[in-house]
Amino acid sequence: MLDQPNPNILAKGFDLVMALFPRKDARVYFEDLYARETGFTLIELLVTLAVVVILATVAAPAFRDFFENRRLTNAAQTLYADLQLARAESIKRNQTIFVKFDDSPSTDWCYGLEEASTASSCDCADTSNSYCTVDGVRRVTDVDDFPGVTMSASSVAGSTVTFDPKRGTLSPAGSIFFTNDSGNQMRITMSLLGRLRVCVPSGSSVPGYESC
Repeated sequence: MLDQPNPNILAKGFDLVMALFPRKDARVYFEDLYARETGFTLIELLVTLAVVVILATVAAPAFRDFFENRRLTNAAQTLYADLQLARAESIKRNQTIFVKFDDSPSTDWCYGLEEASTASSCDCADTSNSYCTVDGVRRVTDVDDFPGVTMSASSVAGSTVTFDPKRGTLSPAGSIFFTNDSGNQMRITMSLLGRLRVCVPSGSSVPGYESC
Protein backbone atom coordinates (compact mmCIF):
# COMPACT_ATOMS: atom_id res chain seq x y z
CA MET A 1 0.00 0.00 0.00
CA LEU A 2 1.35 3.49 -0.92
CA ASP A 3 2.25 5.87 1.91
CA GLN A 4 0.00 8.91 2.33
CA PRO A 5 1.68 12.26 1.52
CA ASN A 6 2.80 14.30 4.51
CA PRO A 7 0.36 17.26 4.87
CA ASN A 8 3.09 19.45 6.39
CA ILE A 9 5.26 18.97 3.32
CA LEU A 10 2.33 19.79 1.01
CA ALA A 11 1.56 22.92 3.00
CA LYS A 12 5.18 24.10 2.85
CA GLY A 13 5.23 23.45 -0.89
CA PHE A 14 2.04 25.45 -1.33
CA ASP A 15 3.48 28.34 0.70
CA LEU A 16 6.62 28.27 -1.41
CA VAL A 17 4.59 28.49 -4.60
CA MET A 18 2.49 31.32 -3.14
CA ALA A 19 5.66 33.28 -2.55
CA LEU A 20 6.17 33.38 -6.29
CA PHE A 21 2.87 35.25 -6.72
CA PRO A 22 3.14 38.50 -4.72
CA ARG A 23 0.15 40.08 -6.42
CA LYS A 24 -3.13 39.39 -4.70
CA ASP A 25 -5.08 38.68 -7.89
CA ALA A 26 -2.43 36.18 -9.04
CA ARG A 27 -2.47 34.48 -5.63
CA VAL A 28 -6.28 34.19 -5.73
CA TYR A 29 -6.14 32.74 -9.24
CA PHE A 30 -3.55 30.16 -8.26
CA GLU A 31 -5.41 29.22 -5.10
CA ASP A 32 -8.52 28.65 -7.19
CA LEU A 33 -6.59 26.39 -9.57
CA TYR A 34 -5.01 24.55 -6.65
CA ALA A 35 -8.36 23.94 -4.99
CA ARG A 36 -10.23 22.92 -8.15
CA GLU A 37 -10.40 19.19 -8.97
CA THR A 38 -8.75 18.46 -12.32
CA GLY A 39 -9.72 15.82 -14.92
CA PHE A 40 -11.58 15.22 -18.19
CA THR A 41 -15.18 16.20 -18.63
CA LEU A 42 -17.52 13.81 -20.42
CA ILE A 43 -17.72 16.14 -23.42
CA GLU A 44 -13.91 16.31 -23.70
CA LEU A 45 -13.70 12.54 -23.54
CA LEU A 46 -16.34 12.09 -26.23
CA VAL A 47 -14.64 14.61 -28.52
CA THR A 48 -11.31 12.83 -28.08
CA LEU A 49 -12.86 9.46 -28.87
CA ALA A 50 -14.58 10.89 -31.94
CA VAL A 51 -11.25 12.25 -33.25
CA VAL A 52 -9.55 8.88 -32.67
CA VAL A 53 -12.33 7.03 -34.51
CA ILE A 54 -12.14 9.42 -37.49
CA LEU A 55 -8.35 9.08 -37.74
CA ALA A 56 -8.57 5.29 -37.49
CA THR A 57 -11.27 5.18 -40.19
CA VAL A 58 -9.16 7.28 -42.55
CA ALA A 59 -5.90 5.42 -41.86
CA ALA A 60 -7.23 1.83 -41.88
CA PRO A 61 -7.53 1.44 -45.68
CA ALA A 62 -4.04 2.84 -46.19
CA PHE A 63 -2.59 0.36 -43.69
CA ARG A 64 -4.52 -2.49 -45.30
CA ASP A 65 -3.28 -1.61 -48.79
CA PHE A 66 0.28 -1.29 -47.51
CA PHE A 67 0.36 -4.76 -45.95
CA GLU A 68 -1.45 -6.38 -48.89
CA ASN A 69 1.05 -4.88 -51.34
CA ARG A 70 3.90 -5.89 -49.07
CA ARG A 71 2.83 -9.55 -49.17
CA LEU A 72 2.34 -9.28 -52.94
CA THR A 73 5.83 -7.89 -53.59
CA ASN A 74 7.39 -10.39 -51.20
CA ALA A 75 5.78 -13.28 -53.12
CA ALA A 76 7.06 -11.92 -56.44
CA GLN A 77 10.54 -11.24 -55.12
CA THR A 78 10.74 -14.70 -53.54
CA LEU A 79 9.91 -16.39 -56.85
CA TYR A 80 12.37 -14.14 -58.66
CA ALA A 81 15.13 -15.14 -56.21
CA ASP A 82 14.23 -18.84 -56.50
CA LEU A 83 14.36 -18.71 -60.30
CA GLN A 84 17.76 -17.03 -60.12
CA LEU A 85 18.89 -19.73 -57.69
CA ALA A 86 17.68 -22.50 -59.99
CA ARG A 87 19.59 -21.01 -62.94
CA ALA A 88 22.78 -20.53 -60.91
CA GLU A 89 22.64 -24.05 -59.44
CA SER A 90 22.02 -25.54 -62.87
CA ILE A 91 25.16 -23.89 -64.29
CA LYS A 92 27.30 -24.59 -61.21
CA ARG A 93 26.35 -28.26 -60.97
CA ASN A 94 26.11 -28.83 -64.72
CA GLN A 95 22.72 -30.35 -64.06
CA THR A 96 19.19 -29.61 -65.21
CA ILE A 97 17.10 -27.88 -62.54
CA PHE A 98 13.32 -27.76 -62.71
CA VAL A 99 10.87 -25.32 -61.15
CA LYS A 100 7.44 -26.90 -60.98
CA PHE A 101 4.29 -24.84 -60.34
CA ASP A 102 0.95 -25.98 -58.95
CA ASP A 103 -1.72 -23.29 -59.22
CA SER A 104 -4.83 -25.45 -59.05
CA PRO A 105 -6.61 -23.74 -57.44
CA SER A 106 -4.91 -20.34 -57.60
CA THR A 107 -5.84 -19.72 -53.96
CA ASP A 108 -3.91 -22.80 -52.81
CA TRP A 109 -0.76 -22.60 -54.90
CA CYS A 110 2.79 -23.75 -54.46
CA TYR A 111 5.99 -24.30 -56.41
CA GLY A 112 9.13 -26.32 -55.84
CA LEU A 113 12.68 -26.61 -57.17
CA GLU A 114 13.88 -30.06 -58.23
CA GLU A 115 17.29 -31.45 -59.18
CA ALA A 116 16.02 -34.96 -60.04
CA SER A 117 16.07 -36.37 -63.56
CA THR A 118 12.43 -35.38 -64.13
CA ALA A 119 10.20 -32.65 -62.70
CA SER A 120 7.41 -35.16 -62.06
CA SER A 121 9.23 -36.31 -58.92
CA CYS A 122 8.42 -32.99 -57.21
CA ASP A 123 4.97 -32.60 -55.71
CA CYS A 124 5.06 -29.34 -53.78
CA ALA A 125 1.54 -29.88 -52.41
CA ASP A 126 2.63 -33.11 -50.68
CA THR A 127 4.47 -32.21 -47.47
CA SER A 128 5.68 -35.80 -47.13
CA ASN A 129 7.24 -35.75 -50.61
CA SER A 130 10.97 -36.34 -50.35
CA TYR A 131 11.74 -34.54 -53.61
CA CYS A 132 11.51 -30.80 -54.43
CA THR A 133 15.08 -30.47 -53.16
CA VAL A 134 18.29 -28.80 -54.28
CA ASP A 135 21.51 -29.95 -52.68
CA GLY A 136 19.52 -31.88 -50.09
CA VAL A 137 17.49 -28.84 -48.99
CA ARG A 138 13.71 -28.84 -49.61
CA ARG A 139 12.86 -25.81 -51.74
CA VAL A 140 9.10 -25.29 -51.61
CA THR A 141 7.13 -22.05 -51.38
CA ASP A 142 3.36 -21.96 -50.96
CA VAL A 143 0.40 -19.70 -50.23
CA ASP A 144 0.85 -20.11 -46.48
CA ASP A 145 3.94 -17.93 -46.78
CA PHE A 146 1.91 -15.12 -48.37
CA PRO A 147 -1.74 -15.15 -47.15
CA GLY A 148 -4.21 -13.41 -49.44
CA VAL A 149 -1.99 -13.73 -52.53
CA THR A 150 -3.01 -15.92 -55.48
CA MET A 151 -0.74 -17.25 -58.23
CA SER A 152 -1.33 -18.07 -61.89
CA ALA A 153 1.15 -20.07 -63.99
CA SER A 154 -1.28 -20.69 -66.85
CA SER A 155 1.03 -19.11 -69.43
CA VAL A 156 3.81 -21.61 -68.61
CA ALA A 157 3.29 -24.73 -70.70
CA GLY A 158 3.22 -27.81 -68.52
CA SER A 159 3.57 -25.61 -65.42
CA THR A 160 7.28 -26.48 -65.34
CA VAL A 161 10.32 -24.32 -66.14
CA THR A 162 13.51 -26.17 -67.08
CA PHE A 163 16.95 -24.57 -66.76
CA ASP A 164 19.63 -25.79 -69.14
CA PRO A 165 23.09 -26.08 -67.49
CA LYS A 166 25.18 -25.52 -70.62
CA ARG A 167 23.72 -22.27 -71.88
CA GLY A 168 21.92 -20.95 -68.78
CA THR A 169 18.72 -20.76 -70.77
CA LEU A 170 15.23 -21.84 -69.75
CA SER A 171 12.15 -23.24 -71.38
CA PRO A 172 9.39 -22.56 -71.91
CA ALA A 173 9.21 -18.77 -71.82
CA GLY A 174 6.22 -17.38 -70.00
CA SER A 175 4.94 -15.33 -67.09
CA ILE A 176 3.84 -15.94 -63.54
CA PHE A 177 1.20 -13.62 -62.07
CA PHE A 178 0.60 -12.87 -58.40
CA THR A 179 -2.60 -11.07 -57.29
CA ASN A 180 -3.59 -9.73 -53.86
CA ASP A 181 -7.03 -9.18 -52.30
CA SER A 182 -7.18 -5.61 -53.65
CA GLY A 183 -6.74 -6.82 -57.23
CA ASN A 184 -3.20 -5.50 -57.63
CA GLN A 185 -0.92 -7.74 -59.66
CA MET A 186 2.77 -8.40 -60.12
CA ARG A 187 4.24 -10.29 -63.05
CA ILE A 188 7.49 -12.25 -63.37
CA THR A 189 8.44 -12.67 -67.02
CA MET A 190 10.87 -15.38 -68.14
CA SER A 191 12.60 -15.28 -71.54
CA LEU A 192 14.18 -18.22 -73.37
CA LEU A 193 17.59 -16.65 -72.73
CA GLY A 194 17.03 -17.07 -68.98
CA ARG A 195 16.38 -13.41 -68.32
CA LEU A 196 13.90 -12.57 -65.58
CA ARG A 197 11.93 -9.41 -64.96
CA VAL A 198 9.56 -8.25 -62.22
CA CYS A 199 6.98 -5.66 -63.26
CA VAL A 200 3.48 -4.35 -62.57
CA PRO A 201 0.73 -4.95 -65.16
CA SER A 202 -1.42 -2.06 -66.34
CA GLY A 203 -4.21 -1.17 -63.93
CA SER A 204 -2.31 -2.23 -60.81
CA SER A 205 -0.80 0.11 -58.26
CA VAL A 206 2.37 -1.20 -56.63
CA PRO A 207 4.93 1.53 -55.87
CA GLY A 208 8.59 0.96 -56.62
CA TYR A 209 8.24 -1.25 -59.72
CA GLU A 210 8.16 -0.44 -63.41
CA SER A 211 5.13 -1.12 -65.57
CA CYS A 212 5.07 -4.19 -67.80
